[in-house]
Amino acid sequence: MINQPSKFMRTKSAVLRAWQHVEISVSQLLFVLLILSWWIILPANNVYAHDFHSNKQTAINQVGSANHGESLSYHETRLTLDSEIENKHYVKYLGNEALFIHVANSKLLFDPFFHDNIQIYRLVPETIKTNIFNGKAPFNDIDLILISHAHRDHFAVDEVVNYLLRFEKTKLVAPQQAIDKINAHLNKLNKPFAQERLIPVKLNFGDQPWQLAIGNFIIDAVRIPHAGWPSRADVENMVFRVTLNHASTGSANTSATVMHMGDADPDDAHFLPYKRFWQQKKTDVNFPPYWFLFSAEGRDILDSIIGAKANIGVHVPMEVPKQLQKSGRDYFSTPGEIKSLK
Repeated sequence: MINQPSKFMRTKSAVLRAWQHVEISVSQLLFVLLILSWWIILPANNVYAHDFHSNKQTAINQVGSANHGESLSYHETRLTLDSEIENKHYVKYLGNEALFIHVANSKLLFDPFFHDNIQIYRLVPETIKTNIFNGKAPFNDIDLILISHAHRDHFAVDEVVNYLLRFEKTKLVAPQQAIDKINAHLNKLNKPFAQERLIPVKLNFGDQPWQLAIGNFIIDAVRIPHAGWPSRADVENMVFRVTLNHASTGSANTSATVMHMGDADPDDAHFLPYKRFWQQKKTDVNFPPYWFLFSAEGRDILDSIIGAKANIGVHVPMEVPKQLQKSGRDYFSTPGEIKSLK
């Protein structure tokens, strides 16, 4: 005679079968939620893909061709900027967030020296880099170098030090983290160096803006969290506002004020406490990282809180995101592009 399962065993079996169905339902629900979360969050992940400094481009998948009128835009820009170049009032895009600013007799470089593009962003072409290191015009007599933060797609300590050793009149302004790396490298080389050429910016979150007047420059800095906040809270990311040729006045005024935002996080909570500071001096051209241009909150920060006269996006991937192409906003994507500062 076959033993019949006990009432307890029959109940247990029924419960297990029911739980299996529940598990399947929960799994299906989790799968749907996962898909929805990727659909909602993916643009933000695309924006912050570089935060993780991965050597993979898998997170940037909403992309199109990187034409942005590359050669056409450059030549058209050159045709329309002859007078600005002649009058020395322009910005030249070098790669990623590297910029050359030329106003009258004042020259500065933002984030110019790095050699890791994380296989995503634009490197500074070797021809441009060679011209900078050789001091070939227009890269002769650089007054200042400003470093937004010490990430490897913005800062290569060996190249920074090599340049500073070669050009003894150039000064550098940077977060303390970058200054510490520079001094460590100088100590390793055992090279004499005038420390007054290195100007550290020491700011914590929420500190009042930092300011320095040096030569023909007025430099303001605010520490704004790096994109991906709060996971990268340790990164000293600086937003710099610089007025070049500030002593110029009257009808012959040739000064210009520019802003470089580094890899700022597009949360208005970081910027609102400084709204009065941003707006008390009008910025002619701001250079935000590209994710500000197609995020509603990012655009609100640019337009309503900072209020610069113009914005030109930087840190644009080699494959320009379609979302950025469709944004109607201006951006740099081809090294060598030149735009007016007026």
